[in-house]
Amino acid sequence: MRSFIIDVLAWQRCSINQSAFLLILLSISTKFQRYNETFVRKIVQIRNPEELMKDLSIAEEMFLISILKLKDNAYGVTIRQAVSQTTGRTYPYGTLYSTLDKLVRRSFLTKTVSEPLPERGGRSRNYYRITDLGIEALKKAMALKQMIWDDETQIALS
Repeated sequence: MRSFIIDVLAWQRCSINQSAFLLILLSISTKFQRYNETFVRKIVQIRNPEELMKDLSIAEEMFLISILKLKDNAYGVTIRQAVSQTTGRTYPYGTLYSTLDKLVRRSFLTKTVSEPLPERGGRSRNYYRITDLGIEALKKAMALKQMIWDDETQIALS
């Protein structure tokens, strides 16, 4: 089962035609019949080009930039603290994690779960890392803002 999941995750970067082929293979597979619907739903979400082409929201930009700055220490608490220190805004954890999950679905982030902390009752942490696609989305967002804030706009506001 583990190798099957890895294979499905590797298909996330493939073309639409390859994804359609995978969906056909999944539908005729009997060994993984009960997982078909979940995997099909995930692949359809990931391969939705409209979702990938959407511009980033301000919150998404802030979270991506914070994760970029935090490097290997980017998990929920540290991301929230970094955004709070930079902007003075404190986002609720529900908003933070729903936005992070959305960014993972859009392939802008990867998420890895750590081993539980060694202390009694230690919990696992979800570590996030920005992908090349996430960096490209940030570059696109920065270019869009620079186009909007051209010299004439800045002079008019002075």
